[in-house]
Amino acid sequence: MPALAHLCEFIEDCEFTKLAVRILHLLGMEGPNTAQPTKYIRYIYNRVVLENAIVRAAAVTALAKFGVGQKDPEVKRSVHVLLTRCLDDTDDEVRDRAALNLRLMTEPDEMANKFIRNDSMFSLPVLERQLVMYVTAESLSTFANPFDLSSVPIVTREQSLAEDRTKKLTTATPTLKAPSTGPKPASRGGNVETAAAATAAAQKYAQQLQAVPELASYGGVLKSSAIVELTESETEYVVSAVKHLFKEHVVLQFDIKNTLPDTILADVTVVATPSEGEDGSAPALEEDFIIPAPQLKTDEPGTVYVSFRRTEGDLSFVAASFTNVLKFTSKEIDPTTGKPEEDGYEDEYQVEDLELTGADYVIPAFAGSFDVVWEQANGEEASETLQLSNSKNIAGKCSFPLPSPSSNRSPSLSTQIRDATESLIATLSLQPVEGTEVVLTPSTHTLRLYGKTVSGGKVAAQVRMAFSAKSGVTMKIDVRAEEEGVAALMIGGVS
Repeated sequence: MPALAHLCEFIEDCEFTKLAVRILHLLGMEGPNTAQPTKYIRYIYNRVVLENAIVRAAAVTALAKFGVGQKDPEVKRSVHVLLTRCLDDTDDEVRDRAALNLRLMTEPDEMANKFIRNDSMFSLPVLERQLVMYVTAESLSTFANPFDLSSVPIVTREQSLAEDRTKKLTTATPTLKAPSTGPKPASRGGNVETAAAATAAAQKYAQQLQAVPELASYGGVLKSSAIVELTESETEYVVSAVKHLFKEHVVLQFDIKNTLPDTILADVTVVATPSEGEDGSAPALEEDFIIPAPQLKTDEPGTVYVSFRRTEGDLSFVAASFTNVLKFTSKEIDPTTGKPEEDGYEDEYQVEDLELTGADYVIPAFAGSFDVVWEQANGEEASETLQLSNSKNIAGKCSFPLPSPSSNRSPSLSTQIRDATESLIATLSLQPVEGTEVVLTPSTHTLRLYGKTVSGGKVAAQVRMAFSAKSGVTMKIDVRAEEEGVAALMIGGVS
């Protein structure tokens, strides 16, 4: 690759330690995947011979990545020889890294990859928050127990980069985004997520779900959706839902609040019925069990879990629409005794439907070049053309909601394009790349998005939008995915 070759030449005369370390890290990440990895090894080893201890240590780590998982025995042998020479280095950090990597190179590739080529790390914001809570605990007895690292989630390099990029966009370039003219897109059917938000959602519910005995055997949660409001906030029973995706199951979490005064709800359950297939076949989800909420007092929320098993196999990609009926026994509280009546009466309450779409199976991910990931996600492609009216309502089949203007005046061209962009990011649950979430022209815009399925397959989407005074916003959505059925499922969640 010409870019890596330029970097190799650059570090030959680089006087900046931090810059040299970052370039060596990049060479170690990308060099082994090139057609001729040996052309970079010489430049890296030169740093071991000529540079200071910090750069030498970084060079040793970069060298090790050329040896792990290497199919060519000659390359692997050469890396082994070079690392062996590093055992005589004057700096203990360099010697220790060389010794560790030499040992790992003798282990099975799976074990070596876990330690050398794995770029996962602890989520630094969560780690910082947990440490602050630990050292500032009110009870000094807290320090009798060691800090629990298992409570800190591990994130990938892509997720960390996406989180950093989101922070930069929201703090360094706030003036690029036009001011909002209305409320944010409703969350009744979609989930507003970036890579950082998706990670935070999974972190939020992981421990909570593992604490439920019936769900503990499901393993780790692959993805948790954003909160979906199923009722208005002013109703007597306020219900919201979260969709949790596991390897073999889909779990619906219904958070319910009883707002009726002097009334208790007992044995609260939710009957969630998945829709049939398009050909009238049985639903692809089969109910396993319901975990009810024993009792809901006034303004005290409770949780009901409904578990479904995917009948089409592990990690099958299925869409469904759930009709949801809240069932319970209503008991009034005796004002004289303050206790609920013994019998009460059975009642039920219909809430909004809950949609399981393609966006629930994908996780936003960072990508440096959209053209590269677009070519890589070449397993299946689906397209759809949608029309948005001037009033920012969907004129065709499109189901995702757009914000309403704050006044009766017609929205500006840039407002319509911008709102369509924000809504698509929310609906598709993919990460905007190359800064395309920022609309710079009022009449045309191209939105580029990237993510991965919960099983690791690449998903890329490109949306071309154009505005005309006569027809409003017209957009063409193209989705590519490595895994079968994902692209069509993603388009189906929008159209």
